[in-house]
Amino acid sequence: MEPPIDVAVPERARRLIATARDAEREAMRDQARACYEAALGLLSGPEHGVLAGAVMRWVARTHYQGGDMPAATDCFEAALAVAEAHGDVLGQAHAVNGQGIVEQLRGHLELAREHYAWSLERSSAEGDATLPAMIHQNLGVIANIQGDFAEALRQYQLSKTAYDSLGEDERVGPLLNNIGRLHTDLGEWEEARVALEESSRRCTASGDVDHQVLGQVNLARLWLARGDFERAREHCDSACRLSRNVSGGIWS
Repeated sequence: MEPPIDVAVPERARRLIATARDAEREAMRDQARACYEAALGLLSGPEHGVLAGAVMRWVARTHYQGGDMPAATDCFEAALAVAEAHGDVLGQAHAVNGQGIVEQLRGHLELAREHYAWSLERSSAEGDATLPAMIHQNLGVIANIQGDFAEALRQYQLSKTAYDSLGEDERVGPLLNNIGRLHTDLGEWEEARVALEESSRRCTASGDVDHQVLGQVNLARLWLARGDFERAREHCDSACRLSRNVSGGIWS
């Protein structure tokens, strides 16, 4: 689990982090980053080390979601150093998982897999459940890219089972996008439609704009593959409307 934001954290830092999270869900990455960085400036005491490392990771996330891999790498390295300094093993696992995501986005799949394996071992040993679920999802993406669809689906299902058991609905929506796209690639039309429509519902409910856009793109791919060009166009138009609210990143 991510570190709790307890009463020892300055109230202004708590408010800034809450504002940043809301902005990030709405794909307002510059605003989210500014708030996270302002909160980080208020977490200078040694008692805030674990949370400070987490905030650095969240800043890194805004960078890679915005397409700035060098900045994301720098932030994850800083977060890892902070976690090591405070003996925060789970924080180290989160930071290394983040490094794996960056390497995956760069196309360095084997290096990403190495980061994920290291992170999975540490987080599982710490008794965490959320990070392993995230890592199984990441491993599923790599397997999908490499054409091992059976392994991809196995990893996705491991991730979904864990998220469901934890009540992590906000994370299930993006995962269902991956599952739906995989079913589309396999020609399993009904399974794809069900997964993608449920993903759209969950991402809309959580206000996750990035994955709402991705869901519409994947639904368009599904209907194109089925030869229903009118439905595909409707989902393309919907994706375009949603993406106009996104500042920077993969939809720009």
